[in-house]
Amino acid sequence: LFSYFSSVMHLNMVNLCACALQLLILSLVALLEPAHCIVDARPSVGQRKYKSELVDYVVEHLKELLDDDELGQLFANCFPNTLDTTVLHSGQAKPGVWDTFIVTGDIPAMWLRDSMNQVLPYVRIVDAARKANKTDNKLVNFLFGVVHRQATSILLDPFANAFAWTGPEGSTLAHAGDQTFKRSFGGSQVNAMSDMRIYERKFEVDSLLSLLKLASRLADAVGEEEAILRFRADDSFVPALSEVLSVLELMRSCNESTYTFQRNTAEPTDTRSHGTGFPCRATGLIRSAFRGSDDSTLLEFNIPENAMAAVELERLVPLANQLATAFKKEQDPQAATLTRIAGRAGDLASSLRAAIAKHAIIVFRKQEVLAYEVDGIGNSIFMDDANIPSLLSLPYLGFCSAEEALYERTRHMVLSDGNPWFFSGSAGIPGVGGPHIGKSYIWPMAIMTAGFTTRNTSELALIFKQLQATAQTNSLMHESFHMDNIRDFTRPWFAWANQLFGDLVLHVATAPELCGALGLKQPLNLVALLQKFPNQPPTDTRSQQLRGFRDLEI
Repeated sequence: LFSYFSSVMHLNMVNLCACALQLLILSLVALLEPAHCIVDARPSVGQRKYKSELVDYVVEHLKELLDDDELGQLFANCFPNTLDTTVLHSGQAKPGVWDTFIVTGDIPAMWLRDSMNQVLPYVRIVDAARKANKTDNKLVNFLFGVVHRQATSILLDPFANAFAWTGPEGSTLAHAGDQTFKRSFGGSQVNAMSDMRIYERKFEVDSLLSLLKLASRLADAVGEEEAILRFRADDSFVPALSEVLSVLELMRSCNESTYTFQRNTAEPTDTRSHGTGFPCRATGLIRSAFRGSDDSTLLEFNIPENAMAAVELERLVPLANQLATAFKKEQDPQAATLTRIAGRAGDLASSLRAAIAKHAIIVFRKQEVLAYEVDGIGNSIFMDDANIPSLLSLPYLGFCSAEEALYERTRHMVLSDGNPWFFSGSAGIPGVGGPHIGKSYIWPMAIMTAGFTTRNTSELALIFKQLQATAQTNSLMHESFHMDNIRDFTRPWFAWANQLFGDLVLHVATAPELCGALGLKQPLNLVALLQKFPNQPPTDTRSQQLRGFRDLEI
């Protein structure tokens, strides 16, 4: 026992010394850099795609609270980025139902995963506004519009991960040459990519979970009465929930070949071996053909994907039961379907947690840690990828506590050379990358994930310095940067990364035990701030077609 605590204390001291040294290096680098590296990168007011006075109000007030002007400006650039730049359409589909289409940034299509993560930070604002008795109906309509678009997209094809914009301004159709088929009349198979509304058809468990996550968080934020009215008005929502469960249940089988995928590509991670991937043996886990990075899995059962599934299915149970009770009072026939959904979701969630405990814990480098992927036959892979869901992100996803011993060991291994995708170079900013971009490239998203999963303010302060340093090139977050040169980066316009950074700042600023990492003496009380927000006139509910695809700057 003495030896164990001694080793832990030694590790903590080493980490603190490393954080202090990196802070010193970054501070010296900052002295050598020209002043005002982070500048205002928001589009002019007239060029912004969608405006929320509530979001702008929070942005301006938190920006002013931060002593570090450049950090404040970076937050102001990133947090509204999805609204500012990615909204192709948000309007009324029918009375009481909104439809919203957003792109990922410089890729002109709507990913289920990205779109959920792009708008999820705004749900925090909606929640605080309701508690402050201040509501931005325009923002609420926008968010429920994303839920509606995700639901209708899943009903179109539950195996697709990204969808094209086919509005009056044209189509973002791509990957038409992919070999992926769906069943049709009489048991026949037809080319799934012949539907112009599908941009890409890589089956990823977390894509389906994105609908569950956004819907449950939004229902909590707006309150039970509003959630019931919204979801009952949207006749695509309950069928989409049922479809999600059916596909997740189906993909637990290793003999199932409903989904296949092949692509002519120079990158082996961009396709599937023989269209179906490698063999596996049933474990109770869900097969995922691709990861959260859009790279193919090596072994069929991706553990972070399944961990996220357990969490979101658990959260679906009370929402489905709540809706079932309300629908039953209105004699809505969907009430019985919702009751079945709640039961199926609860059973599947319990099964997934049990399967992870049984099959995902491995011994690697003499440490008991969580595997990244397993096949049920006895093979496993230890690594981690920058994209969420990841092993590093498990507490952020809600699967476990950051203080759990198994997670702590796994996290330490992920942020070390035990992870083949962990890099550290002469830029002085170590972090996790992944196969999607390749060796030597670190993703700011992984650095942010480390921020969400630590309670150490010294580590957080370092993380903010690191992220500021990576943003010097264009005052925004990027997809990745080279470990030896932060000016060698990919994707100057990546809305998910921008949004995640903004959310990390807000998360830390509002947490009493963390806000010191931002130099704040007191946490930001978001509810108290929004109580001062001036009341807005009633929202114009007329359908509005926003600036079209031709005007989207890519």
